[in-house]
Amino acid sequence: MNRKKTKLLQEILTYTHEPTYNIRCADIDAKTYQLQIGDDQPSVSSYDFKDNNYPIAKAQQFSSEVTALCSNSANDAVFCGTLGGTIQMWNYKQNKKRSNNPRILLSGAIDTNVKIWDIRMKTCINTFKSHNEQITCVDISPDCFTIISGSQDGTIKLWDLKTNKLQRSMQVSNQGGYPSCLSFNPMDLCVAVGTSEKIIKYWELQDYSLVSQTNIENYIPQKLLFDKEGKYTYIGFYDCVKVYLLDDAKPKVLDIIPKGGFRDILDLKINADAGYLFTCEQSEQAMNQVILSNISLSDINFNPNVKPSAHIGMPNQMSIEQKPLHQQLRKGLSMEPNVSTQQSASKPSLLAKNGLNLMGHSQSQWNQDFLDKQQRPPSSQSIKTFYQQPKFDQPSDLKLEDFLNDASGIDIESDMKSIQEAVKDHNKIIFILKQRNEILQNMLKYWSKNDTQSTINCILTIKDPNIIADALGCTFADQSTRIETFNFDHAISILKKCEEILTADKFETHLTIAIKCVKNILQVFTERINTIVKTSLAMGEDFAKLSAEQMDRKTKCDQILERIEIISKSKGLKKLINLSKTNSNLLAKNIQMDMENLIRNCKNIPTTGTNGSFKNNFL
Repeated sequence: MNRKKTKLLQEILTYTHEPTYNIRCADIDAKTYQLQIGDDQPSVSSYDFKDNNYPIAKAQQFSSEVTALCSNSANDAVFCGTLGGTIQMWNYKQNKKRSNNPRILLSGAIDTNVKIWDIRMKTCINTFKSHNEQITCVDISPDCFTIISGSQDGTIKLWDLKTNKLQRSMQVSNQGGYPSCLSFNPMDLCVAVGTSEKIIKYWELQDYSLVSQTNIENYIPQKLLFDKEGKYTYIGFYDCVKVYLLDDAKPKVLDIIPKGGFRDILDLKINADAGYLFTCEQSEQAMNQVILSNISLSDINFNPNVKPSAHIGMPNQMSIEQKPLHQQLRKGLSMEPNVSTQQSASKPSLLAKNGLNLMGHSQSQWNQDFLDKQQRPPSSQSIKTFYQQPKFDQPSDLKLEDFLNDASGIDIESDMKSIQEAVKDHNKIIFILKQRNEILQNMLKYWSKNDTQSTINCILTIKDPNIIADALGCTFADQSTRIETFNFDHAISILKKCEEILTADKFETHLTIAIKCVKNILQVFTERINTIVKTSLAMGEDFAKLSAEQMDRKTKCDQILERIEIISKSKGLKKLINLSKTNSNLLAKNIQMDMENLIRNCKNIPTTGTNGSFKNNFL
């Protein structure tokens, strides 16, 4: 059998941001040679890698770090998903053309929901709820009638857009694995799914039968796409890109394309007209840097009778002479290779034809960090890892069947289910802890710079009361001096978050953190509020005598009092008061007394209305 000579993915350009930046996601528009990069500052930069090595545009008006990107070359728009749960559209060329603009945006996020958005109306037109854990990947069928979603609960689900109902749910693994990437075949009713167990599975959707599945790979598949004719499948891994033929019962590897180093693949795209495969990669050693690479489709083996070469070593660096495409792009020369249409055809971007695929987190980085960290080659630099999943090796002399056929009378099957549930819970905890650390790191960056407003903005994006308590415990619960710089808006924002914790009635430690924040706010604002009370009492019912500034302060004072009223009646505060004599119990009683005294002093304040002002329930 003939053997084809292996060629490396050639590095075109390296994009480096400031050392303090952490790049979270990237999106390649291979048709227009545009590269979008999102980071934790938070900002998004747009590059034209055909003509420029510097940003052609940059947006920074995001509330939290950018974790997902989708570009749409039809009108130069980029859809940006953030850690705070928002999706923003950035029109980086201010081009208002809408002729070929898709109307559908498909998103999946940590809240386990899959949503369809109308881009022109900027509204959510449907929400699909069935998954139990965060969404890891989504896609929309070529006919736009079906969407598919993958989740860390280990399932993929098909949704019928005609009826807006769940069409089918399929388990990708019985061992706790989950889908890491997926894609519809553009020509057949089939879908390919890469799993955290390092296997690619190929399903027929007419009868939902499993057509084929690959052997176990070295690493988790990070990106997956079909060519235009749906014949070849390109799959990106940590160490290489593989080209598969999945139609057979035994999938065949047509070619193995090593990369220039061991790096996460943030995006993988094909320009079929020009005849190139592009990848955007990020190494662990430089989180502020991404590398754009390419290979000509004419250099890839598509002949199933030709065996691909053995895996060759990957150099750490590549010389300029090894980057001919970069030279062609920079000089504006033709990129047409001598390659047949059948071999170079690629799947048209779903962004330009069928809608957009957008998720609420950077799946390639998180999946690889936690499920595959132990199996990566040793790094030349010390990388700080907060949570690392241990490596579980299967003993070579045991098989699963040996346990299932045990005749001792023990319910092994039930025990195995319990173990699988425990592993699933473990993975969920690992993810939550990772999410918590990313949020707190971003917040503490502003806290260390004495940027109170940005710190509060980060806290406001947090939805989980447990993480809110952690955030407040690191900041305003123990350092009351920062609260002395608060204005009324700051106090209202933090009191709202304290209210969320005390209403949730969770753990004593978290409840204690909340009332510590309330105590610090009362120490600073009680005197201010009493001053406003005296002014209001002196004016009586004649609010016309109050200046606009005095009226604004009074309205905000009313809002603070309204929050204090809710907190004074919260079940979390009552829980601490009902505890035996502890530090938390004594603190809760003192806080309750301080709140009652403040409310008593405000009894005679006339109400200023019902829209947002303090309702005088104590008269």
